[in-house]
Amino acid sequence: MLVVLVVAGLVPILFTVFLSVTDSASDSLLVRDFAGFENYGRLAADPRFWHAVVIQIVFVGGAVIAEIVLGFLIALALNRDSRLMRAVRTILLAPAVLPTVVVALLFSYLLQSRVGAISFYLDKLGIPTDWMDHSASALGVLVAIDAWQFTPLVAVLLLAGLQSIPSELTEAALIDGAGAVRRTLEVTLPILLPTLVTVGLLRLIDAVQVFPTIYVLTGGGPGEATNALNFWGFTVFFQYRDTSYGATIAVVLTLGTVLIASALAVVLRRQVRS
Repeated sequence: MLVVLVVAGLVPILFTVFLSVTDSASDSLLVRDFAGFENYGRLAADPRFWHAVVIQIVFVGGAVIAEIVLGFLIALALNRDSRLMRAVRTILLAPAVLPTVVVALLFSYLLQSRVGAISFYLDKLGIPTDWMDHSASALGVLVAIDAWQFTPLVAVLLLAGLQSIPSELTEAALIDGAGAVRRTLEVTLPILLPTLVTVGLLRLIDAVQVFPTIYVLTGGGPGEATNALNFWGFTVFFQYRDTSYGATIAVVLTLGTVLIASALAVVLRRQVRS
């Protein structure tokens, strides 16, 4: 298993780092001229890189926050012991098990202007349906699709955390006269915080890898409104054939994700210890 993990994980990472410090002029991916940190300097001075970083942050932040907040509210609503609630929990997992590319294709049909099912009925109500033609709305649609697919999964995970909270604590707060909101803020949330951080960490790592939704629905457009960092790296590497620069983008994205994930892991460890 260790050999498989090294070959499947470490080797591609090391090869990507190797490409990032070489020159793309060579047609070979193995025999190349050493360029040092030239590509990293080029990246730091590239306004398209910083634009892609902003798009990536907005998408990941919007999706993860929406999924945590909505998932927590759904988990609170489902925190009941009945046959109906158990059935609903099972149904909730359906969107999360669908391949992301299938979800993207589904929404590409549903959101087609005037003829898509969603667009058709909204158009009947006089609501504009040309979301994909505008920068802010196109990115908002991508966030909404990601939230639609993964909020139920977050809700189920948080529900497991809610059900692990000792009932004696909530009963004691109830006896002390605490209302539902106060019990949630002062009892439920502090105990559930490690679970929230863990779920947020998992969703952050997954949301950073967003690709099929952008590829199918927007292609990075309109303009570059949805050209997130990982999609831009794919474009540079495979379409522009600037393999060294594309590898540099991948390295920076990976390092940024590792740093953020490490910071959240530190927060989680401190919460567990306390």
